[in-house]
Amino acid sequence: MKEKVIVLIDGENFRKSIKTLLESEKRSYFKYDYSKIKLRNLIEGVLSSHKNLNISEIRYYGARLKSYGDNDTESKQKIAEQRSLISNLTNQGIKFLFKGNVRRRELPEQNGEIKYTFVEKGVDVGMAVDMVSIAYDKKASKVVLCSSDSDLQSAVRETLKRGTKIVYLGFSINPNKGLQATTSESVLFRNQEVIDAIPHKTNKKKKRSKK
Repeated sequence: MKEKVIVLIDGENFRKSIKTLLESEKRSYFKYDYSKIKLRNLIEGVLSSHKNLNISEIRYYGARLKSYGDNDTESKQKIAEQRSLISNLTNQGIKFLFKGNVRRRELPEQNGEIKYTFVEKGVDVGMAVDMVSIAYDKKASKVVLCSSDSDLQSAVRETLKRGTKIVYLGFSINPNKGLQATTSESVLFRNQEVIDAIPHKTNKKKKRSKK
């Protein structure tokens, strides 16, 4: 009998891991279109060796973005990319869940200019609550956790205590040893299968009008 499985993906953590993976392979992250990632195929492929798994649901967790004004081109670009990603994931039957917010912080430079950094807050808490709830409500016999956030270890222990097994799904280049030790088992993405799941960006060249 196949085990009912729910996959939980820490979106920003996952994206940053892919960026690190591409850089380790001497590839530029910015030449790939992450918003078009073939995520369901990637997840189902890496878990295909576990014949007794029945993936009933895949959840992708992200933070809500906002624009900070007309001159805030960086936030607007991030919002556009997120909308494209949500559309792509929805077409693959993957749920995008907002569980936090992104805050912009100012970083004053020595020359007087101000740069900004964006910090995600609340996603890990939302994932932790959902993980324990799945175990408490017995919605699945196994959770596949795709995150390398060590802050989730307490929720992992609580979920296991309630009888739900957890598979840590990480990256072979830099797995989280703590989560590997805490969870029931671990499965790791191979570099090439991740690269194959992300299409290159297409260069849209404007056609010159004939005079």
